[in-house]
Amino acid sequence: ARRASVRPEFWAVCLAIAFLAAPAVAREDDPRAKANTSRAAREEALRALPLARLDRDARAKASTVIKNLSIYRRLPVQTIDCDPELYAFLMRNPEVVVNLWQVMGITKMQLDRVDPAHYKVADGEGTKGQMEYLFTSGNVNVIYSEGTYDGPLYPRTVRGKCLMLLRSDYRRGANGRYTIVTQLDTFLAV
Repeated sequence: ARRASVRPEFWAVCLAIAFLAAPAVAREDDPRAKANTSRAAREEALRALPLARLDRDARAKASTVIKNLSIYRRLPVQTIDCDPELYAFLMRNPEVVVNLWQVMGITKMQLDRVDPAHYKVADGEGTKGQMEYLFTSGNVNVIYSEGTYDGPLYPRTVRGKCLMLLRSDYRRGANGRYTIVTQLDTFLAV
């Protein structure tokens, strides 16, 4: 039952949006190439959250997830060969990524902008919710989502809240091309 409560694809979809569907290129022997659920990683991620820079409402949402934490997971580091301006545009407009996936026929997901920081999300498989950017800067994004899952994997409605910390590092290679290294920490309260 616990595994089924984690399955709702809404959270995975939010993470995919944050990663902009980027392939991982970290080497297998690199510890960053593996997901991490350790206490040390969780504590480091909590220290990195810019809670003092959030307004009272955003800080309350983040604190609710942290205080009621069911699952913490640091996803593998992702490296993206991408122009920083394009990456920033896609981070500000995640519905563009979802629309591209729809055109390609690879998703049933719907992501509709409500206002500059809020979105309605449905994965087409029983998960619905809202997503919002609590904080954005050049290299740090804090994303909050809450939603429900009603589907065949769990006999009753599952409710959850998720807080995501996405950190990005922009690097320019000797060839002049940019790579963006991203790390995503997720906090889930189910």
